[in-house]
Amino acid sequence: MTATIRLSRKARPQRCAPAPAQWSPRPLALALALVGTTAGAQVPTGFNPVRGMVDSPVMNGNTMSIYQRSERAIIEWNSFSIGPGNAVRFQQPGASSMALNRVVGGDLSHIAGSLSANGKVFLINPAGVLFSAGSRVDTGGLVASTLNIANDDFMAGRFTFERDPANAASVVNRGTLSAPGSTVALMAATVVNEGTVQADGGTVGLVSARKVSLDFQGDGLTTFRFDPAAKADAAFVGNAVEGVLQANGGRVAVLADSSQVAQLVVNQQGTVRARSISERNGEIILGGAPSADVRVAGTLDVRGEGAGASGGTITVQAGGIRATGAVMDASGPAGGGQVELSAGRAVTLDAATRLHADALARGDGGRIQVDAGDGGLHVAGRLSADAAEGDGGRIATSAAVVEVGAAQVSASGGRAGRNGSWRAASQADVTIGTAPAGRPASEVSAADFSQVSAEALGEALGKGTDVTVAATGFPLNGRGESGNVVFEENAAVVKRSGGESTLRVDAMRDIDMGPRSRIESQAGALNVAFNADSSGTAKLRSPVGSSVVEEERGGSIMLDSATIVTRGGDVRFFGQSDPVDGRASGSVSFVAGRPRTRHRGIDISTSRIDTCAEAGCASGGSFHASGQGLTTVDETAAAGVEGGTGVFVSRTDIIAGRDIEISGHGGVGAAGVIIDGTSEGPAEGVLSAAGNIALRGTAEDATGSASLVRYSVDPGVALIATGVVAGGDIVIEGTGSNLQAMTESEEGRKLLGDGTIGAVDGVYLADTAIAAGAGRSVRIVGEAGSDGIVGDPGGAYGTIRAHGVRVEQRLEVGTLPSSTVAASGGSVEITGRGSDVWIGGAGGELVPRVDVSSETGRGGDIRITGRNIALQGETQLAANGAGGAGRISVRADGIASVGQQVRVQANGSGASAAGGEVLLYGDEGLRAHGTVQARGAGTARGGYVETSGGALDLRGVRVDAGSERGSAGTWLVDPYDVDVVHGAAAGSLPSNPFEPIANSTIQDGDINAALDAGTSVTISTGTGGDPAQGFITLQNGVEIRRTTGTGALDLTFNAHHGIAGEGFLIESTAGELNLAFNSNASGTQPDAASIALSNAQLRTNGGSVSMYGQSDPAAGHASSIRGPAISLGDTVIDTRIGQSDASAGGAVVMRGSSNGLESISISGGSIQSSTGDVTVRGVTGGTGDGVMVQAGNEDALIATTTGNIAITGLGGGDASFSASGVVLAGAHVQTVDGTIDVRGLAQGASTEGAGVVMEGASLVVQGAGRAWVTGQSEGSGAGIDMQGGTSASLAYAIDGGSQAVVLRADNDGDADAIAINAPVRSGAAINLRPGGVDADGNALDHASTSISAGGPGQAGFSVSTPEVAYLEAPELILGSAAHAGNISVDGAVPTAGNLTLQNEGGGAIALNGQVSAQTVALLAGASVTQSASGGVSAETLLVRTPAGGASLVAGSNDVRTLAAQASGNVNFRGAGNLAIGTAAAVGMGPGDVLQAAAASGVNAANAVVQATSGNLAVQAASAATGGLTLQADAGNVSLGQSVQASTVALLAGGDITQATAGTVTAAGLLARSSGGNVQLDAASNRTDTVAGGAANGFAYTDVDALRIGEVAASRQDADGNLASATASGIAADATVVQTLAGDLTLDATVTGRVADLVAAERFQNPNSAAIATTESWRVWANTWEGETRGGLSGSGALPNLYNRGYGAAVGDGDNHFIYRQQPTVTITLDSASRPAGQENPPLGYTVSGLILGDTGAGISGAAGTSATATSPAGAYAVTAVTPFVSAEGYAINLVPGLLTVTSLDLPGIDVYREMPTTYLYDRNLAPVAMCFATGPLAGDKAEQAGDLLAREWSRVKTRPHLSNCVATDKTNACANF
Repeated sequence: MTATIRLSRKARPQRCAPAPAQWSPRPLALALALVGTTAGAQVPTGFNPVRGMVDSPVMNGNTMSIYQRSERAIIEWNSFSIGPGNAVRFQQPGASSMALNRVVGGDLSHIAGSLSANGKVFLINPAGVLFSAGSRVDTGGLVASTLNIANDDFMAGRFTFERDPANAASVVNRGTLSAPGSTVALMAATVVNEGTVQADGGTVGLVSARKVSLDFQGDGLTTFRFDPAAKADAAFVGNAVEGVLQANGGRVAVLADSSQVAQLVVNQQGTVRARSISERNGEIILGGAPSADVRVAGTLDVRGEGAGASGGTITVQAGGIRATGAVMDASGPAGGGQVELSAGRAVTLDAATRLHADALARGDGGRIQVDAGDGGLHVAGRLSADAAEGDGGRIATSAAVVEVGAAQVSASGGRAGRNGSWRAASQADVTIGTAPAGRPASEVSAADFSQVSAEALGEALGKGTDVTVAATGFPLNGRGESGNVVFEENAAVVKRSGGESTLRVDAMRDIDMGPRSRIESQAGALNVAFNADSSGTAKLRSPVGSSVVEEERGGSIMLDSATIVTRGGDVRFFGQSDPVDGRASGSVSFVAGRPRTRHRGIDISTSRIDTCAEAGCASGGSFHASGQGLTTVDETAAAGVEGGTGVFVSRTDIIAGRDIEISGHGGVGAAGVIIDGTSEGPAEGVLSAAGNIALRGTAEDATGSASLVRYSVDPGVALIATGVVAGGDIVIEGTGSNLQAMTESEEGRKLLGDGTIGAVDGVYLADTAIAAGAGRSVRIVGEAGSDGIVGDPGGAYGTIRAHGVRVEQRLEVGTLPSSTVAASGGSVEITGRGSDVWIGGAGGELVPRVDVSSETGRGGDIRITGRNIALQGETQLAANGAGGAGRISVRADGIASVGQQVRVQANGSGASAAGGEVLLYGDEGLRAHGTVQARGAGTARGGYVETSGGALDLRGVRVDAGSERGSAGTWLVDPYDVDVVHGAAAGSLPSNPFEPIANSTIQDGDINAALDAGTSVTISTGTGGDPAQGFITLQNGVEIRRTTGTGALDLTFNAHHGIAGEGFLIESTAGELNLAFNSNASGTQPDAASIALSNAQLRTNGGSVSMYGQSDPAAGHASSIRGPAISLGDTVIDTRIGQSDASAGGAVVMRGSSNGLESISISGGSIQSSTGDVTVRGVTGGTGDGVMVQAGNEDALIATTTGNIAITGLGGGDASFSASGVVLAGAHVQTVDGTIDVRGLAQGASTEGAGVVMEGASLVVQGAGRAWVTGQSEGSGAGIDMQGGTSASLAYAIDGGSQAVVLRADNDGDADAIAINAPVRSGAAINLRPGGVDADGNALDHASTSISAGGPGQAGFSVSTPEVAYLEAPELILGSAAHAGNISVDGAVPTAGNLTLQNEGGGAIALNGQVSAQTVALLAGASVTQSASGGVSAETLLVRTPAGGASLVAGSNDVRTLAAQASGNVNFRGAGNLAIGTAAAVGMGPGDVLQAAAASGVNAANAVVQATSGNLAVQAASAATGGLTLQADAGNVSLGQSVQASTVALLAGGDITQATAGTVTAAGLLARSSGGNVQLDAASNRTDTVAGGAANGFAYTDVDALRIGEVAASRQDADGNLASATASGIAADATVVQTLAGDLTLDATVTGRVADLVAAERFQNPNSAAIATTESWRVWANTWEGETRGGLSGSGALPNLYNRGYGAAVGDGDNHFIYRQQPTVTITLDSASRPAGQENPPLGYTVSGLILGDTGAGISGAAGTSATATSPAGAYAVTAVTPFVSAEGYAINLVPGLLTVTSLDLPGIDVYREMPTTYLYDRNLAPVAMCFATGPLAGDKAEQAGDLLAREWSRVKTRPHLSNCVATDKTNACANF
């Protein structure tokens, strides 16, 4: 065997008595014999090299040196011993070199000295080898063996050793053997270590075998392989107590191979150490033959050394293993290692034994595996695979029979890790309870039961260890145990500490918890998992004493008076090792060799399961149970079929902190799940979960008829006398067993006889309270199995109906709970899947109740569905809510039946809570005779009640969907066909509530009762009935009256087909009653879906009236193909409160669609709605008018006060039948403050019908309302055809009151589109423009259609001069802001008010006729033109064209004020005075809102405005991007506001003037007055060039630099034709041109009498222009510097003047250059000398600094001095005795002269320097006087401020009478001196 081969578990060693615990006598005797020998030879003798190259030994003192020259060598010796103090040293080529030393002399080798080598040394001595105490071996490898090796094998590297079977020699070590990184192998029949063997990083091997091979691997680890064909008769390896075997980072192998059974071959008592290092884990192998024994004591140590090292591996393999006080440690800082004990016969771990595989710092715990194969295992002591931070390890203890006694097992996870695991697996049945007493494993056999200490399990769970107890079952050839697990009576698995852990029980068959047994956690969560039928396989087995083979199968779970408390952990019961889909199942198992049958999969009785995490159970674990019943058949009995319940729970509390899920599949005729709390006293047992609860049960169907069920049948799920309470949702699903194979077969009925087989319900609830959490749901779904049968040998078999769901209250009072299904504020769904639902039972104190009411929030939802539904007895359905009621829906595919005592409530229960919804529906029929409520509370609205079905029997039903003070709810009645009849009879149920119901009728008395209860009523006829059905008929004499209440109610008629009524009344004398007539409600019946009312009276007291179709109040329409879709004949509709205009009214809506005749026909009668809107819309798809309103018995009337009236008709026609869109004939439409909007479209390209026809009709707005009429004919008919015939009491066909009237019309253009033959009036404006109506009835502008005005009229949109006369309004507007077609005036258009032609969308305006109005506004999108026949006569003309120009010069215009804006040019010519000012007009803007239109001034690209006579005044700022010419041929031009253009031309016969605001801004200005003045000096003008002239004066002032040059502009001649106007320079009598800043440039001649040219800076004349004046000119400038005179010069003596501003007096008639600046001249007076006593010489002066050629002619003055002839000698100043002045304006700089008077000079005394003094010297002779300055004295000047001493030094600078001076911050500060 190799060192790593495991013994086979399947080996079944012969059972025999175990070997004694002491040492074997033979090896011990040999060892003692070896001890007695001596090292007779001090060094080896008899050197004989036989292979390789080896030098002869060399002795040096006590050391023998052997030099090996080859890699391998073989040496034979006579003896090889080393005496004490002696040494043998091998010197080899390298560490891999090998020297084989074979002793042939027959003496054992005794090594008492020292042996060393740098390579490997083999010592082969068949006589034995002894390393005595004190000896030492240090080599690169050592093999000491009594087994021999062939020379050839050695040289070839085949290391196979073998000994003679008779050779019993030993190898014993008492010394120290060391071979680091290599191998030390001791091999013999007996190997004993009492010393130290060390090979760190390598291998230590103690091997006892007859033949063994060594495999030296390159990593230093050596493998030992045994030859299985050469086993030894005896073998022994021992490591004594004092012995140490060490190979840290390597391997220690202690191996023995013996053929003897139960022989002790390995006895480990000392220390074996192979610690792991970071580079490599250590490994210890203790191995005996599969038949031999191994005893382990002492220490096996493979712990990791260093932070990065994990534990190594310990492997112990043998037939039997006994550990007594052993410590096996594979722990490590970086993770646990592995400890494996594997035996084929027995393993015993005593209480003192320790097995460790811990992760000490980080990493995961290791693995411990103890396996006794098919033998026995006794576990005590301590086993740990813990982790400090990582995951816990894995511990496995397994055997055929397992005893777990006083064991401490731990595999805990670290701080961030998961739990480890312990699995205790046994083939035998396992009993959990009392700990078995300790005993040797050899005494534990397959004849015993497995016993597991409950205390040991609890302790392990408390240490963070997940525990699995498994019973796998004996093989079939065993004693017949199936693998059951039993918690014995009073057994207690108690977890007392730690965090979450899991206890799992895997049983091949059954799991039982006996009476008072318990599993409990007192700290931390404990998950419990019971896994029965763990393999999921069946087996054949013979009972004891029988040869009959029976099948064992399944695996059940049974709890009898047991307790499981998990403190927040989960509990899961399942099977087949599949926690998700596996099921514990009814079973046939073998116990004590006998078969046992259990039909139930899970059976829990009188027990308690608690997964709560804390008191109150707000959180915790879940409970999951999945079971399957077993069906057995006794074919010898007539009733031999017995099916078991999948999960049966009886009188048991299951309390979960999270969810409960129970799933069961029953046997044939059995239940999937039964929860039964029935007891002698009060009901016991409850299912309670903080989370969800799910109960699902199914059952097996019968497949044969040879035998009937033995017992009564059960439903899929049965809950009896119990409670089911959840904080979350509850789901109950059950499917019953189908027994039709039994009950419907002939064979089965014969067996039945007169017996009975009951019906199999899907879900059965009896005396059970079910409550989900607030706001959560209950879902009960049941599918019935087969109906029951009552036997009758005569063949008249009876049937017992099965139900999908049956809820039954069996007792009125008592200790059982009421059958209640509740979910406060949540939902309850009860569904019979293809089956009936039955809810009923006894009444009184306990009544069946389904309740989703909420005392704080909104009520929930109840949904009951099924094939047929019966609510009987005193059943209550409640969805009340303090925050609003919920919804109740009872919907049957067949018949729904609601008994007389049944109460269905969805009421708002709070202070202001809305009513809910109730639906009672039976597709084949509905009988409802109980009470149905959906009331609102306080001011909240009422709810909704629907009673619908194929046919209805509602007699006696009490429906209340009202509200205390809120809006009403609705009751919908919805059969297939219904007549509303007059009556008030009561009704009752027939004996068979499911019999068919005839056609439905509704009594007006029932409707009135509901209305007076505050409930809206809807009567519908649904789809799905007979094709002839679907009509609602209100019979003659019906009186529907609302007489009480104040809130608004609705009465709605929804017909699948049509609605008809005659001679009936609907009236409210209380609150509003809204009426709705809805035909073709499904939208699928357009042919016969009309609404026809005749002689009806509808008075709604403020409610609305709607007539439509398709259940679409917004867009649906009644329809017909034979006549009007809506027909009202002399019918009165009055929605006014109290039938008074002083009160509000409801809206009236009629929408119809027809293919024949008119779509809507109103003949006579009236519609009066006060404040309510009236909408009438008719569409004809064939031939017929859209809407016809005409006289009946009297004229028709539609009237409102503030309500809007909209009449839209789309007629259809062709050339043969010209139908109109809207026809008003003998009809009057009127409103006070509302709007009237009439739209008509005559469809058909060849039609001659009109869009809107008015004949003898009127549209009248009496107040602030508005009126629109839009008509279009797709053919040649008129869009609007007003034929006159107005009412005798009215003067106008259309009277718009105080607001604008809009008339839009169009046709195909072949005829006049608008015909106005009746007066139209508006107090605001009348707007006429092209427009029409599209196929959807939308009114559209036809913006591209042209408009013609004036003249006789023409085809298209044309308003003739006569038609204009019918239009009476202050504003007449043709077109609109969006209109883009052209507008032409083709004849006179006179109006007393204002006239606006408006096509700003892009059209042009052409005036070919005379227009006259107060204000004419031409608002064009393109150009505005005028022909010679056109003209404008108006006070104000406004012209605006953003995309063109305006030319109004060809006609005769007479306008006082003009305002024009154009992107192009504007040219205007008019007579009389003309002002350019601001103009305002009115146009029609978007949304038909009157829009102010205004313009100010003239603004264009280029503009010429000409007044042929009179003055032209600019009263508004005007501008042009090009040229702007203002021309008054015979008058004045005055600029009151600014003008701006590139070129501005002001041309006048009179004066041209400007006000301060009349600024001129231009590149060029041409100003010319042929008979007056140009006076443009009053404003801040800004032009580049000016030119022009005047008969008189020309004055112009500019704010900036200016040029006098040439300017060209445009003008108009007398006929308005454009001509040019140019000017060069200025020609005027007197010219003044001035700049306020910058230069003035003369670039053209200035002529006239006088001229003043004034430059703010300089005067420039670059081109030598002339100033040709007859008298004089003056050029004024600021400076002469930088000027250019261009040859101009002044005249006279003083041509240049200085220091004068413009306007200063000049005083002569010469030409001058005059400057504001003043130059300076220097006048230097003469200097002279004379002797004293003589007269002064003449004194003159010189002048310097004259400019511009000045001669100084204007300078005057005289020089003189004060000295006289008698003046003494000295110097006397020469000064001006007459002041010097300059007439030119120069400034005078006078330089005085000096007159020197000389005389005789005499010596004198220097008063300051030569006055005798002794001050200095006196001081210097005295002691040194020190003066301390208070500031710095450095530099040329002291900083003297505030320093008295420093000031003194300054004063004596010229008088050095000083004593010593010292500055405080200088060594010498006398620099000032």
